[in-house]
Amino acid sequence: MFRQTLTIYKLHPDDSGKYFCRVNDVETSAWLEVT
Repeated sequence: MFRQTLTIYKLHPDDSGKYFCRVNDVETSAWLEVT
């Protein structure tokens, strides 16, 4: 199984939204929810 780990520091409520990630010509999008 292919697994990616994304670590984000210093989160603020305003950082919520859609993030795009590109790894080895593979594009992925994910929602980041700050609670």
